[in-house]
Formats: sequence, C-alpha cells, structure tokens
Amino acid sequence: SLLELDMAAIQSVGLTAQQAHALQYVSTHEGKFDAINSYDRGIFSYGFIQFVGAQAHGASLNRLLASMKANAPSAFQRIFQRPGIDVENGSMTVLNDTGRKLTGDPAWLYVQETVRLYGPFIQAGFDPLLVREQLRMANELYVQPALNFKLDVTIGGIRLTVPRISDVFTSEAALTIIIALAINQGVGGMSKTLAPAVSTVAPQQ
Repeated sequence: SLLELDMAAIQSVGLTAQQAHALQYVSTHEGKFDAINSYDRGIFSYGFIQFVGAQAHGASLNRLLASMKANAPSAFQRIFQRPGIDVENGSMTVLNDTGRKLTGDPAWLYVQETVRLYGPFIQAGFDPLLVREQLRMANELYVQPALNFKLDVTIGGIRLTVPRISDVFTSEAALTIIIALAINQGVGGMSKTLAPAVSTVAPQQ
C-alpha cells in the first residue's frame, strides 16, 4: 500500500502526510501501483490512480514515464528501456516486433495488444523508486492543482472568491473528496461540484 513507502519518500515529492492519506483512500477505488486497465477509452491506463496513455484523455501516463526516466534513470533503463519501451519529447515510444519505433497513441495501442509488454509496468509497480514517481505525478497533476484552485462561490446572493481551496478545506475527509473529484472529473469538474455545495452549506454555518 501507499504508506508502506517511507514517509520521507512520500514527502520528497511534495506531499504532506495528510495528502498521502487522502491519496491512499482514493487509490482503494482505483488500483494498486501495478494496476493495468487495457479495456477503456484511455487505450492503456496504469497505476494507483490510473494514469492514461491516450492523447485525447490527457496522456498523463506519458508524463509519468518521462518523470520515471528523469528521476530514476537506472531503474527506468532496467525495467522499461531494456524491453523496448522509452519516452522521447514527452511521448511514449515502443519498438514493435519488426524493430520499428511507434510513438504516442499507436505505441499505446501496440502495448495494449502485446501482453508481454504488461510485464515492465507490473514490475515497476513494485519498484520503490518508480512508485515514488507515481506519487510525484499524482501530486503534480491532481493534488496541487486541486488544492490551489480558485473557487468562486455565491453566499447569500454575494459572489465571493476563495483564493485557494486548501485555505477553506483542511480536514483529511475534505481533502480526500477534493482529490478524488479532481482525479475522476478533472480540476474543472471538481470545482463545478464543489462550488454549489459550498454555496449551499456556507449560509448555514
């Protein structure tokens, strides 16, 4: 689980203990670090919050692989580059059976249908250095943008702006809801759910 990683590793990517707990709860509904889904719109999704390969869905998995290559190069070389998976200019590349290099969505489609290439992803889900990069990208792509998002609310007919969501929501339960919404609906979708809820609850407080 997430918190079997030592706290130093978690904090080294910019997460607090409270944010790590929130992510851990979210991950119970998504997957373990080695989780693979090759049946959805994202072509190939991977990891504890299901980073997505497909360009049309943000290609967060390309960002994750680039982060692994930059921050844990020897583990990345051993696990991914050796069987022909790499990342160049922010796009995943793979060598197919004839040695031709595929890039981006065609590369993910090739991985999706080549079961032996699931192996490196599963292996990476058990390597602490590469798992740390999943946490780094979860923090960068979802946690920080969500917590720093500016929220516009209407309270008793008056429009107010909350400069940062994290200034108002501090409990672990609230953080968990905000992070879960951001991961599942994007930061914009999260704010569309949160703003009316705050507008409704605030006058009663």
